Amino acid sequence: MSAYNIQAVKWEHGWELHVEDVGVTQCRTLATAAQQARDFVATMLDIDADDAAVMDISKGARLPTHQRLNPPRPAAHGTSRDLACASTSERFPDNGTRRP
Repeated sequence: MSAYNIQAVKWEHGWELHVEDVGVTQCRTLATAAQQARDFVATMLDIDADDAAVMDISKGARLPTHQRLNPPRPAAHGTSRDLACASTSERFPDNGTRRP
């Protein structure tokens, strides 16, 4: 039987359960967190849920909304028009001026 530590992070619709070395799942209340974590581990690792023990559920800091919904992305260089033009010129080097 394997044991897992879980960090529960509050968000608008319940709790994110960060299961150590496995991944992240969600539940609405902490009352269902242990069972949800066991089921999640069993699904992810293809084992029986009874073989996944929850050692500890600790409450983590609430993430700011912008971090949960909009994770940081690398900045794009140029405007969308610049990118579209660059993409078009790569596919059509003559910019469509050459006639067949």
